[in-house]
Amino acid sequence: MDKSWMLERRETSQFQDGFNKFLEFCLKNCSDPQKIRCPCIDCGNGVKGNITMIKDHVFCRGFDMSYSKWYWHGELLNDDPYPLGRRGVDDFESNDFDDHPIELLDEAQEEFFHNPEKFDSMVRDADKQLFSGCNKLRLPTMVKFYNIKAENGVSDKCFSQFLAAFKEILPLENCFPESTYEVKKTLSLIGLKYEKIHACPNDCILYRKEYADMDACPECGLSRYKPNKSKEIRKLIPQKVLWYLPLISRLKRLYRSAEYSKNLLWHETGRVKDGKLRHPADSQAWKKVDYINPEFKNEPRHLRLGLAADGVNPHRSLSSRHNSWPVFLVMYNLPPWLVMKMKFMMLSLMISGPKQPGHDIDVYLAPLIDDLKELYENGWGDTLCSRYL
Repeated sequence: MDKSWMLERRETSQFQDGFNKFLEFCLKNCSDPQKIRCPCIDCGNGVKGNITMIKDHVFCRGFDMSYSKWYWHGELLNDDPYPLGRRGVDDFESNDFDDHPIELLDEAQEEFFHNPEKFDSMVRDADKQLFSGCNKLRLPTMVKFYNIKAENGVSDKCFSQFLAAFKEILPLENCFPESTYEVKKTLSLIGLKYEKIHACPNDCILYRKEYADMDACPECGLSRYKPNKSKEIRKLIPQKVLWYLPLISRLKRLYRSAEYSKNLLWHETGRVKDGKLRHPADSQAWKKVDYINPEFKNEPRHLRLGLAADGVNPHRSLSSRHNSWPVFLVMYNLPPWLVMKMKFMMLSLMISGPKQPGHDIDVYLAPLIDDLKELYENGWGDTLCSRYL
C-alpha cells in the first residue's frame, strides 16, 4: 500500500476534525449565524455568510493558514488592549428599538412637551399587541417593516400592497397597518424633523434670515421659483432646495440614551493610554485642539466632529449628469468599532444638484455652522467641530 496516500488521508481527517471544531467555536461565539466571517484564502475574513457557505469556500479554496488567532470569531488575545471580542461583533447592528420601543419614546418625550396627550397615545400604541395572544407589539413591528422597506428601496405603492396582503393573513381583529401612509404618519410623530431651505440656483444665497421673504436672488437676480408655464394657479416650486437635518436635536437624542452616552465618553474612560496610535484621541491633531482650547479639554463629554462631503448620483445611472451632495458628521469620541457604523454617521445636509457646489459650499454649510456656534458658545454640550480633525 502507498504510504504517501495513507499519510495524505490521515492529514485530511485531522483537517476535517480541526475545521469542525472551528465551526463549533464560530457558532458558539457569533452574534448572528448568518453573518460569520469566511476564513478561506480568497475571502480572508472580509466576507460574511452562513456555515454552509464557509464549508464550501474552505474545502474548495483552502483555509487561510496565517489566521492562527481566531479574533474575528471571538477568540481573545492576551496582548489585546481591548479584550472585549469586538473585532468579531457588529455592535448595535440591529435596531434596538425592535425590542425596546418605550426607550425610543422616552428619548423623544421632549418633542411632545406641549402635547402630552399625543405622547400618552404613542405609549399605548407601543404596548398594543398585533392581535390577541400575540407577543409582538404594533409600534416596533412598524419600525422593523419600514426599515426593511428603506434598506431595499421598496416603493410606497409596493409597500402598501404588501401591508394590505399581510393584514389579510393575520387574524381578523388585528391592528397591523394597511398602508404606507399610516406607517409614515405614526412614525413621523417620534422622528426628528428636517428643514427644507430654498437656495439660489447659482449658489449665491440661502433664502433664510434676512433673505427669507425674497422672491429673487439679490446678487444674480434669478427667480427663487420655477416659472409657471400653465395658466392654472399652482403651488410655487423652488428652483433649488437644501435639506438640513438640525444637529442640536440629534445630539440631544444621543445623550438621552444611557448606552450611547457611555460610548461617547469612551475616548476618555475606555481608551488605553500607552502612547500608541489606536484612536484619533492619540493623534497630534487631537492634542493640538486640546492645547488651543484648554477649557474644552477638561470636559470629556465634548464632541469632536469630522465633516465629510462628496457627490453622489441619485439616479443609479452612470450617464446621468445630476449630482447631489450629502454632508456627513462623524463623531470621533466613539470607540473604533462604532465610529464608522452607519448608525452613528449623521447626515447633516443634502445639497441638491444638478451641479456640484464647488467653492460655494460654504453658503450651504451656514445652517450647520450656526448650530455649531450655538453649541459651543451657549453651552449646549459645548460641541466643537475642529478643522484639525
